[in-house]
Amino acid sequence: MRGAIRWVRADLRAHRGQSVTTVAVVAGVVAALVLAVMLLEGALNPWQQLFNRTRGADVLVYLADGTQASQLRSIPGVTAVGDPYDAAAATLVQGAQKSPVQVRGMTPTPPAMSAPLMVAGSWLRASQPRGVVIEASFAAAIHVGIGDRIVLDGVDGTTVPMRVTGIADSADQGFYPQWTPGLIWASHTLLSEVEPTPSETTEVVGLRLADPSPAGTGLVSQEVYDAYNAYNSPSSPPLNVFLVLNWSNMLIDPEGIGNGNGLSARPDEVLMFSDSIRLKNRYPPHKESRLGFP
Repeated sequence: MRGAIRWVRADLRAHRGQSVTTVAVVAGVVAALVLAVMLLEGALNPWQQLFNRTRGADVLVYLADGTQASQLRSIPGVTAVGDPYDAAAATLVQGAQKSPVQVRGMTPTPPAMSAPLMVAGSWLRASQPRGVVIEASFAAAIHVGIGDRIVLDGVDGTTVPMRVTGIADSADQGFYPQWTPGLIWASHTLLSEVEPTPSETTEVVGLRLADPSPAGTGLVSQEVYDAYNAYNSPSSPPLNVFLVLNWSNMLIDPEGIGNGNGLSARPDEVLMFSDSIRLKNRYPPHKESRLGFP
């Protein structure tokens, strides 16, 4: 073995120029392969790239209005809890065309977790009280751009005019129209015009997990549901958690809203299902129309 090493060293000293060239070529080929793999991954899975850039949430929890989100910090496997925000369902009206949307109440400071990535215009500003930001794939589908005036109809028939001041990408759900509803970020004031009854809004909280794998996120989703919807009898209060959206492999839907079996695949993965993490369906649906999901 030592003789072989001495022979290699002697050969390298005798052909230094050739050796340096060979090493440089090999390093260049390896670098090119690594770059190609990275570019291919980004092309095949743009959602994952967007998730990383926007510091996306591994799990989104939809809570009934007034439910305390502080309990989420004690759920095993949760490493970070985002700031809660309110959301309400509405309909964007364009003549005869009507598109379901979810309006999210935000402040002029973008959230630290799941921050929309601006691609045009600007984020919400106090100087533009009727300005809103629309998710990019939704804006493209309905042919809306910066400066356009839009009108939303609330669930109770309230009509609210707005103006598009920004367009942004988001990893909070897949790309429209494969995933609905369309997402719109607005000020809390505009949200209260769309849904004037606070009890009819839902509170959305993002979670980051120690184990963001399908198994890890599935277990945390079940823990969240059990922690908030524990019951002792059929006369227990209505559900406090309506939806737990798990972007590592599935949408877990305790009310059966969606495709009928409570699950819907993430944009870049095949539909997965496991009886071990099926959520307990104890009560009939309560507020599906208010959630902004079909």
